[in-house]
Amino acid sequence: MCSVLTEVRARVEYSALTFVVADTEYSLSTDKLELTIADGKLIAVNASETREFAVEDLQKMYFSDATTTADVAGDTTVVVTYSGNTASVTIADNIKSYVSATISGADVNIIQASTVDATTSGEITYILTGTSTDGSFYMEGSYKATIELQGLTLTNPDGPALNIQNGKRVKISSKSGTTNTLTDGENGDWKGAFVCKGHSEFQGKGTLNVYGHTAHGIWSKEYIEQKNCTINVLSAVKDGVHCGQYFSMASGELNIKGFGSDGIDVGIKDSTLVNDDTDTGSFFQTGGDITIWMAGAAGEGVEYVGQMSRTGGTLTIIDATSVESVSLQEELPVDIYTLLGLSVGRYASPQEARNILPKGVYVVRQKTATGKLIIP
Repeated sequence: MCSVLTEVRARVEYSALTFVVADTEYSLSTDKLELTIADGKLIAVNASETREFAVEDLQKMYFSDATTTADVAGDTTVVVTYSGNTASVTIADNIKSYVSATISGADVNIIQASTVDATTSGEITYILTGTSTDGSFYMEGSYKATIELQGLTLTNPDGPALNIQNGKRVKISSKSGTTNTLTDGENGDWKGAFVCKGHSEFQGKGTLNVYGHTAHGIWSKEYIEQKNCTINVLSAVKDGVHCGQYFSMASGELNIKGFGSDGIDVGIKDSTLVNDDTDTGSFFQTGGDITIWMAGAAGEGVEYVGQMSRTGGTLTIIDATSVESVSLQEELPVDIYTLLGLSVGRYASPQEARNILPKGVYVVRQKTATGKLIIP
C-alpha cells in the first residue's frame, strides 16, 4: 500500500455556458456561441439555438460541463490510471494538502479533506482512465466533486466498481468520444456496480455501460439527473437504476435491459421529511430518450412513489410479448435489437435489414419510433 503525490499541469475546456434566471438554470453549448445585449435583453446564439434573457432577471452565468485532458491534467485535478492489476494516482500540486490516496493493487481509495470548500481548493475533478479486471475507485468527501471518465473499463469482483461516499453533488462526466464500462462482482452485500451516497448528475457526451451482478446497476441515495450522455445498463440483479429523492432526465439516451426488478425505481430518501421539494420520489423527463426492455423482469418499467411529469423526450417500455408493429420511413436508417434488447446493428434502411437479417421478430428503432419488425 502506498500514497502517491505528484505535481501536474492543466488544460480545461468548457462545453456549455449556464445562465441562472429566477433560480432556474439554462445551459447552452459553447459551439459557435455569440452573446449580444440589446433593448435590455441578453441574446445568446449558438450553432443550434437562440435564447433571450432580460438583463434585470439574470442572476448569474458561468461556464459548465468542464472536461480535462488526462495527459495534461492540472490544478484541482486528480488523475487515476488503471493498468491491469495496478493503478497510479497523480494529484495536482495545489491540492496536495486536501487529497490523500492509498493504492492496493488496482484498488484506489481517495479521502477528500473536510476543509475542501469554495474558499479553499474549490471543486476537485477526479479523472479516471485505463482498464482493470480487479480494481475499484472509492472516494470519500463532504464537498461537491466531479468524476470524469476518460475511457475507463473497471471491474471489481469484491464490491462496486465506483463507490462515491460523498453526500454532496457529484458529477459523473463521460468524456466525448469515450466508452466507459463499470462492472461489479456477484453475490455481494453492496448496492450496485455504481454507488453514490449523494446527488448523482450524469453528463458529458460519451457512453457509460453498467453491469450490476449483485444488486442494482446504478444506485444513488439521493437524486439522479442525466443530460447529454448515453447510459446503457446492460444487466442488474435488481433495479437497473435506483435512486432516492427524484429522477430527472433532460437529454441524452438511457437504455436499460437484463434487470430483475424495476427498470427505474425512484424512492424517497427520508420519509420523515414534510413538504421537501427535493424529496418527492418523482420521475421527471424534459428531453432525451429512455428505452426499457422488460424481458425477464418481475417489476415495472418505471416505479415511483411521487408523480410522473414528462414534458419532452421519449419513454419506451418494451414488453417482449406485446411489441407492436411500427410504420417505418424506408429512406431512413434503423437500429435493430432482439426481443431481449441485444443490439443486432444499424442498417441504412428497413429494406436493407430485411434483406440481411434471418427470419424472425425484432425490435426496431427509427428516430423516436420504436416497435416490432417482422421479417417473414
